[in-house]
Amino acid sequence: MLAVPPFTCITYLLFEKLWHPFATAVLIDLIATLAWPLSVDSGRLFGLGITTVPCSNIVQYLVIMDNTFINWGVFLVLSILMGSLALHPPAGFPSVTA
Repeated sequence: MLAVPPFTCITYLLFEKLWHPFATAVLIDLIATLAWPLSVDSGRLFGLGITTVPCSNIVQYLVIMDNTFINWGVFLVLSILMGSLALHPPAGFPSVTA
């Protein structure tokens, strides 16, 4: 097995090294800017957002049970919910990170 120097891995750069807040803001801005044309290509005429269309698609799927409401926005909302619960579970639930 090859030995990798500890401070050259992509995991170090992404998860261990402290980022400057402005670098994070620029990265989020680039993702949000790319969301507009990519959303139009997928048939959605909105930018990056989780409060209206994706959340309403979840409710419509749960009520009607029609698979046409499942899209990338639904998975975005569900992954945010699952990630936040995994990292900070409610009181009394076991933690994944502990």
